[in-house]
Amino acid sequence: MSSRTLIKLVVSIVLMALLIWRIPISEMGASLTLLDARAVVGGLALSLAGSWLSGVRLWVLEPAIRLGPAIRVTFVSIYYSTVLPGQVAGDAVKAYRLSNGPLTLGQAAAATLTDRALATLALLFVSACAAPWVAQVPRNLALLLAAASASLMLGMFALAVPRIHSKVVEWLPPDDRVGVRAFLGRVAEGLNSYLSHPSRILGCFAIALAFHGIGLAIHLVVGGALGIELTAKVWFLVYGAVALLMLIPVSLAGLGLREGGYVGLLALFGVPSPPALALSVVFFAFTLITALIGSLAELTGARPTDSERKTN
Repeated sequence: MSSRTLIKLVVSIVLMALLIWRIPISEMGASLTLLDARAVVGGLALSLAGSWLSGVRLWVLEPAIRLGPAIRVTFVSIYYSTVLPGQVAGDAVKAYRLSNGPLTLGQAAAATLTDRALATLALLFVSACAAPWVAQVPRNLALLLAAASASLMLGMFALAVPRIHSKVVEWLPPDDRVGVRAFLGRVAEGLNSYLSHPSRILGCFAIALAFHGIGLAIHLVVGGALGIELTAKVWFLVYGAVALLMLIPVSLAGLGLREGGYVGLLALFGVPSPPALALSVVFFAFTLITALIGSLAELTGARPTDSERKTN
């Protein structure tokens, strides 16, 4: 185990220990008993549908990848995001798996980064739209989310501007040489290629919005079953804030960050800690089930033959 992984494991353990110390497990268990089978099955079905939609989003962005492999590699990346430290590990595996098919490694990395950026942009967008309508959050938060959304969008589309793109390529030559700069150059070329197809970008963004809509539906279903009655705009803000918090690579599979995020944010809206922690535990269970499916996809997935590989 590397020192970085060990640190993240310690962070997860410390965060969970602090939560368990403050919130009696018996009270959280009592909250979990409120769940019925319909809420659990419905929430899990929506969670799996969201993961499937993520694969569709990747396929829309890069049609060279067939739909089946795009969905499979998405589940596989969720598996590695769960068992390895941070979502970055899952994205790295996704890019590597895609490079074993019709894409070069630079193209695969560009597709993965663009897909991640568009999903994050959609998340910032819906959170920025919800924030002004939630009285319990600071007014400056809406401005911060709007500024982050605009900055990410402008940063992405700046790469599609020929002059800016030429400057990037000049500094990061996309040639056949090895090394970090050459690899980043190929990634920059791939990003420019995707951003030059606005229909793909808009389609991917629309699917990302639908994905986050599914995330909202899961919160309404499971949260409602736990007795947490909040409006859709509040759930959108809570869901977005926790999702953004989990992008910080300081714990394993977001463990501890997810739980602390839900407990802390829901407290702003008068939700007691036990049901908030119970909600996060249910979502973690959904993630583990999705990761299990991803591990099965990894074990049973066909490997490309040499003739199917494209030289990187």
